[in-house]
Amino acid sequence: REVPRLMQIDKSFRYDISGVMGSGCAVNIVTGARGCGKTYAWKKKCIELFIKRHWTWAYTRTFEEELKQLVSKGPYAFFSDIMENDEFPGWMFRVNGRLMQAGKVGKDGGVKRWETMGNLLALTQAQNYKGTTLATLHYVVFDEFIRETNIPPYPRDCVWKFYNLWDTLDRNSDRVRWVMLANAADVVNPYFAEWHITPPDPGRTKRVRVGNDYAYIETFDNPKFTEATGQSAIGMFLIK
Repeated sequence: REVPRLMQIDKSFRYDISGVMGSGCAVNIVTGARGCGKTYAWKKKCIELFIKRHWTWAYTRTFEEELKQLVSKGPYAFFSDIMENDEFPGWMFRVNGRLMQAGKVGKDGGVKRWETMGNLLALTQAQNYKGTTLATLHYVVFDEFIRETNIPPYPRDCVWKFYNLWDTLDRNSDRVRWVMLANAADVVNPYFAEWHITPPDPGRTKRVRVGNDYAYIETFDNPKFTEATGQSAIGMFLIK
């Protein structure tokens, strides 16, 4: 029996963080197809900044239950893709409770000392983080901020919870940059409603004035990525 060939999509077809890196905005919103590499790219970049500059970061989801599910998969699951691709040779990464940790691999193949490179945070727990000191934190990756289903619904006053968490983490130092990721650009969500955002057309970017500042918005779309995913087993199966 023939063994199926593993599907490999060219890295150049996937999401590229350069737009956000050059935006100059504190709030950056990226939407795009599931599997295009948004979360992966930002995990990789934040790990790189920790190793090079010792900058820490936060991975945020709306609900604490989402973090519990992530942790329940095991300490190495969240970073398994990064380690499997050997993005940082000689390093291992894990989740320990609500801490994201990195450690150099010794000659025996183990890690003697784990360093904390970031935190897992839930938006709904923002009030509980008051008084927390995260002076080296520079990036907050807010994943799946747009709910794909209405169960559970958006938490009440979620935009103000966002502001609350931002203020707690940044302490008015203008140090923290938000990267808000979602698979779908649903215009009916509290953040877009509060900030009067209409997402740009696929493959486009724009800046939207919010108060006296701007938010950067990007809708990822690469026809080559779409074509490549269409050649996968599930892509071929779904063709009508």
